[in-house]
Parts: sequence; structure tokens; C-alpha cells
Amino acid sequence: MAFGNRTGFIAPKAQEKKDHPIASIPKHPFEDALILLKEVEDFAGYVADDRYRRRELKEKRANPDNTPDRNKKIDCKLEEVEAELPRVEEELKLAQKDLSSALSTLLAEAPDPLQARAIEFVIEGRSEEAEKIYQELDARFPAQPLRLAEVYALVGKWNEAHDLIRSLGPSATAEEQLGGLCLLTGMARALYHRDANTEGVPFAESALAMARDLLGRGTQETLPILRLAGKLHAEAEQNELAQPLLVEAFEISRRFLGENNQETLDLQATLSKFLFDCDELAKAEPLLIDLLMRRRETLGKSHEKTLDTLNEFGWVLFAQGRADEAKPVIEEAYGLTRETLGDHSVTLDSVHLLGLLLADSANPAGAEQFALEALALSRKVKGEKDKDTLQIQANLATLYDRLGRRAEATPIIAEAFQICRAEYGGEDPQTLSCMQHFASLACGGKHFEKLEAFCQLGLERSRGVLGDRDTTTLGFMGLMILMHVRSKQWDLAEQLILEQLQIRTEMHGRRHPQTRDSLSGLASIYEATGRLVEAEKLLVECQEASRQDLGERHPEALSNLYILGSFHARSGDREKGIRLLLQAEVESRHLDDEVDPRRGILERIAGLGLTYFP
Repeated sequence: MAFGNRTGFIAPKAQEKKDHPIASIPKHPFEDALILLKEVEDFAGYVADDRYRRRELKEKRANPDNTPDRNKKIDCKLEEVEAELPRVEEELKLAQKDLSSALSTLLAEAPDPLQARAIEFVIEGRSEEAEKIYQELDARFPAQPLRLAEVYALVGKWNEAHDLIRSLGPSATAEEQLGGLCLLTGMARALYHRDANTEGVPFAESALAMARDLLGRGTQETLPILRLAGKLHAEAEQNELAQPLLVEAFEISRRFLGENNQETLDLQATLSKFLFDCDELAKAEPLLIDLLMRRRETLGKSHEKTLDTLNEFGWVLFAQGRADEAKPVIEEAYGLTRETLGDHSVTLDSVHLLGLLLADSANPAGAEQFALEALALSRKVKGEKDKDTLQIQANLATLYDRLGRRAEATPIIAEAFQICRAEYGGEDPQTLSCMQHFASLACGGKHFEKLEAFCQLGLERSRGVLGDRDTTTLGFMGLMILMHVRSKQWDLAEQLILEQLQIRTEMHGRRHPQTRDSLSGLASIYEATGRLVEAEKLLVECQEASRQDLGERHPEALSNLYILGSFHARSGDREKGIRLLLQAEVESRHLDDEVDPRRGILERIAGLGLTYFP
């Protein structure tokens, strides 16, 4: 059953205003110019940055105290900048040409010479002179605020334009109201294209309120604004406001355009991805099942959108810990994307997900070929400095660490971290993610004591930028817990792991593998501080949950059985402890070394336990 059809959901009823002259919301002629203005602004910034970097590198290169190695590094960076600068300068010229063409079209259609003059100032980049005619425009158009609002929007005074449009009173004509609505929508859409989502929200909200007043609630004409407002709220991480708007847009599209209409299906995909990002996987899954069926029927099983949905469905299953169900879905997506799309971003999703699935499976060694393929493909499709590429690189380092190849893992994650910090800054989410991966690897090294300040800084930044519930923040929490345990600061360790446990329980439930990790860690702290009854209770809970959820012979269940047996042997119940250790050793023998390399590890740790507790 699709999310939008869930029991208890009542679709908003249409409240159409009869005989209203506005039948739709056309695109405002200024919209292209507003978007192109941002492109010119961005490329001008890129050119300025590259020119500054080139000058700075040349100054560093001229330092006579440089070592040959330092000069070599500077020369490499300078070569990168010299290669990139002409490309960016050409992009700036093209954007300026497109902007000039768009503004010239507006100039030809300007209804008043004074407004045409203002547009000419914008074309020539003379915004200060354009501002000088504001008062004259105020005097010229006291009863036509929309003309002044358009000029304000063109020279970047969007809030002033917003205020003028909202000042339109009941006496405004239908044409004036439509013009205001189009301009508001155009500004909101331009800000969405700029990734200035928080700034765009007020414009979208005002446009939506105006559209509902003019056209009625729940009408087809309000659909584009509903979708835009929902996306802006979602990108601004205002999820509680985004969800009802996206649901309403989806229901209106289904009612007026039909369930198999491609616009409806695109909205269904937007809603399902939003729910996935909000970790509402149980709500996203039925939407994706329905969407996959409809896209296969309407577009075919090999269409790019169908394959994208298949990937998304695999992600949702994998994120819920249902690896056995996710595997055939992901393998199907990988086979079809490789065959039909080749080196494509959708193929990249399939390869990356298949690598993550295998890395999390009983045979992590099989993940290496897909992890390497994903990294090579991402570098080709998205570039070496793209955030997705850097995340895949970090995942490869984590995989090597799991396989016991730390010497290979460390330089890979160090490179990703350095690129992130240089390209995106120290507080960027991707930088923080790579920082956490890097610290995780360093924790097993010789200079553990030097990491505490590094991890504390990472935790503080991650809390501030990403919030307490983000996986990067939770990872930094785990590292700081380890720091406190190593230094025997039990109170600090307990306080932080209780916070981590509460967050994971709220996010995933008590039986999730990550929640079980927190429970097991808390049990270790309780044991170290002499609270054996509480420790035993938590270890039994972990062992029972993993046994019931994964099966008695799953490596995690056997590992938890070993941990429980060791605890009993240490805490005085040696007979019970030895019995559990023997059971763990015997049960682990069924694993095939070639299928699951953890077989030997489990047998050795169980045997080690029996040696210590004979």
C-alpha cells in the first residue's frame, strides 16, 4: 500500500474559485535571468579563487628556503590551478553571454523606458547606477509596484521585491496578482537552483499562500508551487514542514494527472527519497515497491528511472539490515545498469551499494573489486574531488581496515581527508566524515594518546554542523568513549555511551546492530566498574537479540556468545563461562574459511578463552 494511501489519510478537497481568470501559473520572464545571474556570480568567484591560489602558490614557490620536496608539491598544485583556470574563465564567458542574451530579451519587452534603462544597467554590471533610479521608479509607478519589484529582483534586492508583492491589496487586478505570483515563484525557483534553500523558503511560502488564495486549496494549478515549497523545505532540512507539502503534491498529482503519469511518478520518487533521508524506511518501502512496478510497466525494466528506483529499493532494504533481501535486488540493478547504461551515475550507485553489501557480509574480501570499481567509476563520472567520490574512497579505506590491511587503508583515507579540507573547509559534512574515518584508523596505531584533542574537535564540529543523530557524530562519540575507556575515565565514558545508546534506540530501535554495539560497550563499562549484574543483563540481551535476528550460527551471534562466556568466566561462574566458550568454538566450525574468513578468528578467540579459563 503506497504511503499516500495509508489508512487515515484524507486528501485535501479542492476549493475552486469559480470564474477566476487565472487558469495556470506561467513562468515569469525574469526567471532565466535570475538563475543566470547566479551562474555568472559563481563562475566569477571561481575565477577569482583560482587567480588568488595561483598568485599565492607562485609567492610560495619563490621562497629560497624551500626544500626540493616542498617545491615539487607546490609545482603539482600550481599545475592543477593553471590547467583549471582557462576552463573556468571560458565557463564564465559563456554564462555572461547567456545572461546578456536573456537580459536583452527583457530589455526589448520592457514596458517603460525607465525600466529598460534599469535593465541596461544590470547588463553592463552597473548596479550602483541602477539603484539610483529606484526613487524615480517609486514616483513613476506608485500604483504599479510590480514594475519596481521586477527591477529590485534583477539587481538583487529580493526582499524588497518580496515586500512589494505582498503589499498587493484586494484592489489589485487578476493580471497584477498573477504577475506577483509568477515573480515570487521565479525567485523561489532561482534560489533553489542556487542551493540557497533556506533563503528561498519565504518566497515559496508566500507564493503558495497566494496561489491557494487565488486558485483554491488542492487544485492542479497549485501543484508546481507545492512541489517547489516541499523541496526547498527538505533541502533546508525543515523536514516537518516539507513532508506534508510533498504528500499533498503527490496526492493532487495522482488525482488530476493519474497514478501512471510520469510527473506523478517523479513526485512519488521525490517523496520516497525524502522519507529515506529522514530514516523513515518503513514508509519509504511501500512507496518504492509501487513505484518500481509502475515504472517497469510504463518505461520498461531497463529505463534509467526504473533502474534508479531499483537501486533506491536496494538501499532501503540494506539500511533496514535485510541484507538477504537486498542482495538479489542490488545484483539485478548492477547487471542491468552495466548492460544498458555503461559508465553512468546510476551504475555507480549499483556498484557502490553492492560493495557495501559485501563489505557488511560474511565475505568482506569479495567487496574489494566492487569498492575499487566504484572508486574508479566515480572519479570518471564525477571527478576526483567530488564529495561522493571522496566518500567512496573513505569506504574503501574502511574496508581495507576490516580486512586487516591498515597499511593500505591509512594513506587512502589521509588523502581523502586532505582533499576535503582543502576543497570544502574544516566544517563541511564530507570533511567531518573523512576526519572520523581517519581518526578511527589512527585509534589502532601507536600514537593513540595524541588523538583525543583531534576527536574532541571532530565531535564538537560534527554536533554543531550535523546534529547529534548523524552517523558521523555518533562515530566521533564512539571514538571519545574509547578514549575515556583507555584513560579509565569511567564516568565520562558511561555518560557519553548512554547518550549514544539513547540516540540509536530512538533512531533504530533496541534490536538494531548499532544499538547492540552501544549495549555491548555499556556492558564493558559496567563490568570494569564492578556492576556485574547490570553488565550480564545487557550482554544476555545482545546475545539473544543477535541469535534471534541473525540465527544461532551467524558470526555476530557467535561473537556475542563468546563475549558472554568470557564475562561469566571472568566474573566467577567459570563452569557456565567454559560451557558457553565451548559452544562458541563448536558452532564456529561449521563456517567455511573460503566463505567466511571470520571462522578462524572465532575459533581462535574461543580457544583463547578456554586457555585462560581452563
